[in-house]
Amino acid sequence: MLLGVNAPLHGGGTLFADMIAAFEHLPVAERARLERLKVLHAVSAARPGADERIVRPQDLPPELSGDTAVPEPVVHPLVRRHPVTGSQALYGPGGSAFGIVGMSDADGAGLIEELKRHATRSLFVQSCKLLPRQIPMWDIFAVMHRATHIEYTDDSAQARLSYRASVKGGPPFMARRSP
Repeated sequence: MLLGVNAPLHGGGTLFADMIAAFEHLPVAERARLERLKVLHAVSAARPGADERIVRPQDLPPELSGDTAVPEPVVHPLVRRHPVTGSQALYGPGGSAFGIVGMSDADGAGLIEELKRHATRSLFVQSCKLLPRQIPMWDIFAVMHRATHIEYTDDSAQARLSYRASVKGGPPFMARRSP
């Protein structure tokens, strides 16, 4: 969830892509193939799209990065099942995804880019302009999100400021579910 504190007059939205719908709109044979794949993730390792910018820890000024440790790459399934609804969703074509286990670097990056383009089609995307005192929440198992670009300004009244809070773990009833 986000807490809106300040919002610029123009720009400053957040885009949300429905990863369940994106998965369901793929051909059945493609879904079956993707269900078997694993994605490699690492902080700032993904290739940004034409309209994206990835901030790398090593590019931050020392006062912002401090002694930040960058975690080692991790592996996640490309498709995962929602723990409550059981729906399958694409997981990982945005943000930190940089490769597919068992594929060449070029083929893995190509598949990730293809799935990202598919999942971010207007059919699957909603936009939210975060305003002061708003608190949008989303289901992290079902959507992918990102902020839209805003122009840098020294005018604090036009800056975007929001705070993000994440909930660790799931609701108590999930602990009783069998794996």
